[in-house]
Amino acid sequence: MGAVLNLPSTALIREAKDTALELIRGLRYRDTGWMPRWYEGVGLVKYDPERSWAGLTVIQGMFDEGMQAQVYDADCTLLREWPLDFHAFWPEPTHIVPASAISQGSGGYHAQGIDLQEDGSVLINFAERGPIRLGPCGDVVWAVDQMTHHSITVNLPPFRPDTLV
Repeated sequence: MGAVLNLPSTALIREAKDTALELIRGLRYRDTGWMPRWYEGVGLVKYDPERSWAGLTVIQGMFDEGMQAQVYDADCTLLREWPLDFHAFWPEPTHIVPASAISQGSGGYHAQGIDLQEDGSVLINFAERGPIRLGPCGDVVWAVDQMTHHSITVNLPPFRPDTLV
C-alpha cells in the first residue's frame, strides 16, 4: 500500500522518530554544542556586591568537563566540584524501568535538584533516576535505587561555609 501511495517505509519513519528522540533526550546533555552558552566564561563569572547576597553559590549543570555540581564563594572562586556521572554511581541501574529508559553512554540524564549539606556534602537528584549524597571529596555517602522526581526539600539546619575551607 505504501508503494502505491508513494509513502515512506515504516523503517524510515521509525529511524526518523528514533533520531528525533535522540536529539531531544540525549545529545543535548552530551554535547555542549546543543546547549550554546549565553554568557562569556564558565561557572560563576561575575560578582556584583550591590546585587549579591553574602555566602556561597551552588550551581549544577553541563560544563566543559561534563555534568557537575560546583560551589563558589562571593569572589567567584571555585571551592568545590563534584562530577555527576550517573553511570559511575549506578553501573547497573536495575531500578530504572522500563530497561529501555536507561540512558547509554554519558548523556541522556541530568541532575535536577541540589542541596549543599552542613557537613560539606551535596545532595543531588538525577531527574527520574534517583537521589544520591556525595561527600565533600566526591565519595558516595548513599544512593537510593528508586526513580524519583526532581524536587529536593531538606529539613536540616542551614549550611556552614567553614566546612568547605
